[in-house]
Amino acid sequence: MDIGDLLGGRDLSDVKKAVGFVMENSDDFERILKLVRGVPDDALGYIGRLPELMNSARDKLKDAAGMLAGLAGELDKIPGIGDAAAKRLNDGSGMIGDVASEIESLAGNLRDLSGILANVGEALAGLGTKLTQSAAP
Repeated sequence: MDIGDLLGGRDLSDVKKAVGFVMENSDDFERILKLVRGVPDDALGYIGRLPELMNSARDKLKDAAGMLAGLAGELDKIPGIGDAAAKRLNDGSGMIGDVASEIESLAGNLRDLSGILANVGEALAGLGTKLTQSAAP
C-alpha cells in the first residue's frame, strides 16, 4: 500500500499543492483559527457564503459607480460649475469601481481557498479511515 492509497487514491501532486498552500499561509490560518475558535458552528456556514455575499456587494458597487458616472455626465452639461463637479463624481465612480474589483478578486481567492480546504479535508478523512482500518485487529 502506498501513500496515494492511504489518501483515498488522490493524486499526490494535488495533496502536495494543498499542503504547500497551507504551509505558505500558516500565519494567516493561525489568525483565522484564533478568530473562529469560539464561533458557533452556524457562523462557520456563514463564512462559506462570503464569496456569494461579496459578489452581491460587487454588483451593487458597480451599479453605484455607474449611477455616479451617469450623474457626472449630466452635471458636465451645466456651464461653469458642471466641469468640476463632474470630475469629482467621475473620480468617485472610479474609486468605487476599484473597490468592486478588489471585492471580486477577494471572492475568487476565497472560492479557491474553499476548494483547496475541501480537498485537504477529504484527503485527511480518507487517511483517517485508512488508519482506522489498518489499526483494527
